[in-house]
Amino acid sequence: SQINQSKWNFEEWPAHAFNNEEQAYTSRQENAYIEDGSLVIRALRENYTYFNPETGEESYAQYTSARLNTKLKGDFKPLVCGECEGGGIKVEVKAKLPAGYGTWPAIWMLPSYNVYGPWPSSGEIDIMEHGPSTTGQNEIVSAVHTSLYNHSQYNQISGSATVQGATEEFKIYSLVWIENMINID
Repeated sequence: SQINQSKWNFEEWPAHAFNNEEQAYTSRQENAYIEDGSLVIRALRENYTYFNPETGEESYAQYTSARLNTKLKGDFKPLVCGECEGGGIKVEVKAKLPAGYGTWPAIWMLPSYNVYGPWPSSGEIDIMEHGPSTTGQNEIVSAVHTSLYNHSQYNQISGSATVQGATEEFKIYSLVWIENMINID
């Protein structure tokens, strides 16, 4: 079945647009699709030709993948849940991660509007990031980025956890956010 575009936005970017990543991000069904009720994001090594909006010219990439977000398709609001103590949010994402070196899947949250300015001033919460060749095969990293705390300041708020079998089976990655605390599990 097709990805529900009333809930998901495809980001289309040329190769090297973010963090010098070699892949071009596409909205092609080869890179993102629904299979057995699960969203599959698939990176491919291929010879890919595309129109580069930055240069206005035809460009090439050896890798493709998909990048999806839910911006302006639904916001999280405070709710009453046992762990939230009656005034926070809880987000759970079930994912099976790729084991390939060079991959870096991430599940993160950004605000719908940059009220306090561009990144990182309005904040970012990384629920899960996994880079097998950098973090380790079973190491999951989480972080909070703000204008005061980020990698550019060399003081980013982050942590890691070992998750056995993260590349072999689906695991649940969760965030509970109450007024003065964020707990990522």
